[in-house]
Amino acid sequence: MYDWMNGSAGLASWAQAFGAVAAIFGAAYLGSQQIKSNHQAIEKEKALKAGALLAVYASASKNCRSLSELLFELPELNVLSLRWKVHIKRMFESNLHVIEGISAQDLVKYEFMVSHTVIHAYMRAIRDLVCELVELAESAEDLATHRPVSGEIKIKSSIAYKYGQISEHNKFVQLAWDEYKGAYKEYVRDLGVASELEKIERYR
Repeated sequence: MYDWMNGSAGLASWAQAFGAVAAIFGAAYLGSQQIKSNHQAIEKEKALKAGALLAVYASASKNCRSLSELLFELPELNVLSLRWKVHIKRMFESNLHVIEGISAQDLVKYEFMVSHTVIHAYMRAIRDLVCELVELAESAEDLATHRPVSGEIKIKSSIAYKYGQISEHNKFVQLAWDEYKGAYKEYVRDLGVASELEKIERYR
């Protein structure tokens, strides 16, 4: 009887030890699952943010493209100036304001960062060129009465050159937008998250 009790006590000790080990492994497993779940939640939140930024870059690329298409028709400076002041400038400034507020933490992939940098840089360059053209348009009436023919040709050549620069800058914006879209598609596919791209493209 004593031996049996000793055996039972030993058995109980082994059972207790086994239970303690199982509890440790169980806690570790639950902890790893919680960490994994938290990590997935963070990644999905980043994907949602990247999807929200799609609308920003889509709008920026659309406005650059629309301006380039307008300049393809070689409009008179007063026409460009009016369109810029009434509509295009407001959209450009809004795009740039939002883009400049995007932090590096929001751009979770290298490709996102590169696309962001290119779009921002070339949009600023386009805006600066248009502002120069608008200033020229505002001074054109004062110059018209005494400008020599050679000066007229020189100014028109300068205008055409600036139009061409804006169109070239737009090409880089469109390429950067395509790069962002490609990186975004790959990113959400790897995470198994629904893409917002189709919805954005529908209204672009």
